[in-house]
Amino acid sequence: FGGNPLLSRLSAVTPRRESDLLPLHSFVRDDSSKLIDYSRLLFEEKIIQKNEIFAFRERDDDIFSRKCNNDPFSLLREPQEYDLGVFLWQVQQGMGSYQASVLSALKGNLDNWTANSSFFSELQEVYRQLGREVASEWMRTTNRLFGEDYVKGRDFAIQSSASVRAYIKDLGMDLGRFVDDYRILGKPAFSASNFSAKYEGLPAERRRAIIRDIVDAQNGDRLTALVANELPKEQVGVVAKLLPENTTNEDLLKAVERTADSYVKCKSNNVNNGIFTRRLTRSSKTTNLEGYVKAVDEIDAFVGQYIDFANEQRKEGDINLGFNDTEAQEALELYVGFLGKDFAQFRRDFQATGNTFQRLPQVRAKYADFFDEDTLKATMNYVAKKRSRDLIDDLSRNTAPTDLISSLASRLKDFGKRDVVNALVELNKTYNFLQNVGATEIISERVKAIPEGADYDTVIEAISGARRQCYSAVTGQDVEVPRGLEDLVDNVVVAYYKNTGTYNGVNIRPALQFIMSIYLREGSEKAFEAVRCLEQNRGIRAKFEQKGVNVDAYERGINRQYHLRTNGSELERIKERIQSEVEQIFDRVGQLNVEEEQVTALQQGSLREQLDAVEKVIGSYEFNDENKGFKLEIKGHIQTARSINGTVKEMEDDVDFYVSTNPLEALHMGQYFGSCLSLSKNHGGINGWASVVQVMDSNKNVIYARTSDGKHIGRNRTALTDQGVLCTRFYQNGNLYLDDAWVDYLSHFADGVRQDVMIPAIFATLGMKSKLEQMMIEGKVAKEQRTVQIDPAYFSAFHGDGISTAKSEDGRIKVDGDMYIIKTQVQPVIPVVREESRPWYRTLLSKIVPDSSQK
Repeated sequence: FGGNPLLSRLSAVTPRRESDLLPLHSFVRDDSSKLIDYSRLLFEEKIIQKNEIFAFRERDDDIFSRKCNNDPFSLLREPQEYDLGVFLWQVQQGMGSYQASVLSALKGNLDNWTANSSFFSELQEVYRQLGREVASEWMRTTNRLFGEDYVKGRDFAIQSSASVRAYIKDLGMDLGRFVDDYRILGKPAFSASNFSAKYEGLPAERRRAIIRDIVDAQNGDRLTALVANELPKEQVGVVAKLLPENTTNEDLLKAVERTADSYVKCKSNNVNNGIFTRRLTRSSKTTNLEGYVKAVDEIDAFVGQYIDFANEQRKEGDINLGFNDTEAQEALELYVGFLGKDFAQFRRDFQATGNTFQRLPQVRAKYADFFDEDTLKATMNYVAKKRSRDLIDDLSRNTAPTDLISSLASRLKDFGKRDVVNALVELNKTYNFLQNVGATEIISERVKAIPEGADYDTVIEAISGARRQCYSAVTGQDVEVPRGLEDLVDNVVVAYYKNTGTYNGVNIRPALQFIMSIYLREGSEKAFEAVRCLEQNRGIRAKFEQKGVNVDAYERGINRQYHLRTNGSELERIKERIQSEVEQIFDRVGQLNVEEEQVTALQQGSLREQLDAVEKVIGSYEFNDENKGFKLEIKGHIQTARSINGTVKEMEDDVDFYVSTNPLEALHMGQYFGSCLSLSKNHGGINGWASVVQVMDSNKNVIYARTSDGKHIGRNRTALTDQGVLCTRFYQNGNLYLDDAWVDYLSHFADGVRQDVMIPAIFATLGMKSKLEQMMIEGKVAKEQRTVQIDPAYFSAFHGDGISTAKSEDGRIKVDGDMYIIKTQVQPVIPVVREESRPWYRTLLSKIVPDSSQK
């Protein structure tokens, strides 16, 4: 046996009588090494030749009643007290860990140390759970089964304890009954324990009767399948309650199996089964199996609509980024259960609003404690109909404390739904603002001061007035902030309060005060001109003008409009989805026995006309029980086609490229794109200082790309250097393809400013690189390593956004990088210097005309 340590231990155990192989009651210690060969022979004879497990023989004075206080585990806890315990412990430990080559000579799965160790564990478990008498009978049964059939004996020895326990304790049967059933069913009988646990929602009598029926039918596979199916154990009792009390076992199992199929459907489509469970739980009691199956079929049809919808959302991850199945189901439950809407409305509003729609349940939870059900329902209906992502965001992310919300809500009792929503949004906006500036106590005082019965304007003025109390530090005293600018001004004021020191050599506070005080009093253009006229900016402008740079064109930019769309493959993919939905619509219409000529007529005209025509037809069509499912299906496909077609509108648009001359708009270059240049919100406003620098310096600007409805979808900051215009990282919102337009715009910008435009290679997108490299062949673009200098203006700072920068002692910023150079096709125009502007002429003139310097 190759020095097997386990057998060395066994060799020290000698039975008193050769007729008993290792009887539990007769283990004694013996140091005789002469017994090694004897032990080996016994092992070969009893284990290998006779295929027996360790043959424990029952005796009246067995180990369980001997000095153990009916606690067999004492043998394992304190093995030193008992000779038997020492050897039993050693044998069990050895069987669990020893893996020698001798195992290959043994027969069957039982003949490995793990299997034998499992026997000891099973024996202990039977004794612990069921007592000495059952454990003794279980051992006798094990030996008896080994005598009948090796495999059955082995499996019983190492797998039966849990099911024996279930038979006796849960089902009111005994060990003998289990053994008889095991002989009939084989290994499936071991599923009895899991069956009893999973179906504990049924009375013990019902579970026992089901097992008896399965045994009578000799259908062990069904018992195994009942355990393995996808029906959650919590729903077993629900299924039974929905059926009549006199339902047969067979009908109950059919209902269980039919219900389990629905859970399989959810699982295979990666959909949370809650959508099925909630509807099953709310179902009414049925009168028979047929009624139950019909109810489940109806739930299944609803779930099927949702599965199709969920798969659509996942199919286009780039369009529907952020889809969350659990949250979407909660929104659906709110729509159908609380608001009384149908699935078609849910799908329509979800598609129009996007994944933000999933947060509607959070809105309800946020305000449910402060309004009665009718007010809450009307409010939620209003929010849903608005289809506004910003509105849902504002309401769901309200950080105002509950006592403040409660105080305001008590003053909104007689308000309409629109006014209630607006007041809550105003409260949230104001509280977040005051939280950022560290003055939340202001809003609490103002809300408490609102008199009972106050009208809408009074309430809004009280809330928004709390913000205006903080404006004056930035905007100056008695400056009115127009409603349309409040959000933008809020961001600037928050940035002012949060940035109390100097970062990267920049103190933004005086600059923000300068911009906002002029902007709010005199307007955007005056604020822009005021920045240009700062002494430092006049100096930098003069320097570049002397080099022939068109500084006005740089600061004010050029405006160009492009008709843009998504890249071709994405747009085609979306159109293919629309076509797929249309094809499915007409396939289902064809199955309704509609005349072929009518179907052909329905397919004429635009997509909108086709969908309207089909909708009209199915609205008047008389459906029967067999085809009524088509009605919901066709409506679902119509809605999907319309929704996807709506997204195409976002796939092409007229886009304006321009340099912003609006200081307030320019300050939000980070905010619009969620970047670290945000003044306050995104990334904690860590690089918000760079936005202020970009606005305050005449040798820096920001170029925007904006859609026809005013959305900022593209951005690039530039700096005017000693070798041309330097671009930074390109930012984008949405799916429109901007790359070619950027290259074209910057080419025209280069000509307008009369300077090369440099795009660092690390910032050029793949689309840009393709265009730029084509222009390299045409001689319009070069690519080279460059080191450029940015002169100080009002500030001496610049955020490279990923490109190497270094600041010299004289305040200039050095930028290194591998760059694409868009060459200007217009040469710089060096201005002619009039003699009277030269220093020597001015000196001479001062001698002739006393106040010439003033003139």
